[in-house]
Amino acid sequence: MAEIGAIYEESHEIYGAPKIAAKMRQKGGNVSGRTVWKYMREMGLRACYRKHRARTTRDSDFSIGLKNILNRDFRPERPDAAWCKDITYI
Repeated sequence: MAEIGAIYEESHEIYGAPKIAAKMRQKGGNVSGRTVWKYMREMGLRACYRKHRARTTRDSDFSIGLKNILNRDFRPERPDAAWCKDITYI
């Protein structure tokens, strides 16, 4: 139980029974995840699961990737040489 508590503290109280059991097996112990779960339950330890969050906002600085290809020359030499689009509605 002391080793379970130590591994739990090392992980900043994040690891659950499967990861703690795996760590104990790496150190040479022979323990199952269910046994670790039972001891964790007795000790009142619970894993803190982190939720994955989708990145919804992006950097609004578009000046890095944009290039001025037309150089404000809006009268091309031939048809279909340059296309422009107005995106002010966005």
